[in-house]
Order: sequence, then C-alpha cells, then structure tokens
Amino acid sequence: MTMNTERSQTVGADSRGEKNPLGAIVGLSILIILGISLLLTPDDEKLVTASQYGSEWPFEIYTEGTIKCRIGDFGGIKRPLVTIELGQSEYGLNGAAIGVGKFPDSRPLLRRDPKTGYYSPSASNEFIQIGLQLCDQRN
Repeated sequence: MTMNTERSQTVGADSRGEKNPLGAIVGLSILIILGISLLLTPDDEKLVTASQYGSEWPFEIYTEGTIKCRIGDFGGIKRPLVTIELGQSEYGLNGAAIGVGKFPDSRPLLRRDPKTGYYSPSASNEFIQIGLQLCDQRN
C-alpha cells in the first residue's frame, strides 16, 4: 500500500498550508515587475543585417541591428520613437527618439564617406522609414 504524502499548496501558503504573507508579497511583486516590463517593451521590432544591405550597411563596427518603435506620449502628443539596438546599446534614429526619448544619437556610429568625411544617411533613412511603418502597424 502506497501513501500519497503530497499536499496541495495555495499561493501565499507555506508547506503546512498556513498563510504566508511573504509568499503572497513575492508573488504580487513578480506580477508587478512583469507588468511594468510589458509596458516598457517596444511596440514592434525588426532585425536588419549587414548581409541584407551589402555596401549600403551604415554601421561599420556592427553586423546587425534591431529596429524598434515605441509610441511615446508627451504632453498628450503621441510621437513615434524609432531606435536601433546595436550590440548591447539602443540608439535613436529619429529626432523624437533622440530629443524627447533621450536615446543616444546613432549618427556618430555611421560609416563616413572617405572623400567627404560626411556620414552616408541612405540606409539610416530607410531604417527610420521601417521603424515608422512598425509604429503604423500598431495603430
């Protein structure tokens, strides 16, 4: 004859089935943290790679990036914040992301034209358009 010694437990209860306020607090804290992280995640994103863009790829030291778009509400005005994650950092691609969203400017990372010394904005401009389309899909 086998005895089943398992006890069912409820959230916030200890192994004896008694209420444990600390367990309930920890569980509630985890739910709050998950909720906040969902609010802070971008509305949408798209991976772009150097192999997709060939010589038009604008970032010399990175081989891929993730374009992201968030809708920011600033004083009742909704603005798309278009960013790109390169490595472990996220940079602003459009003026709203840099100015209002306070993301670091991605332009210093852009490849420079060897003749003029100016950065080539072609693919970077396309990335902004991709980001804006990502935001549009959410509305």
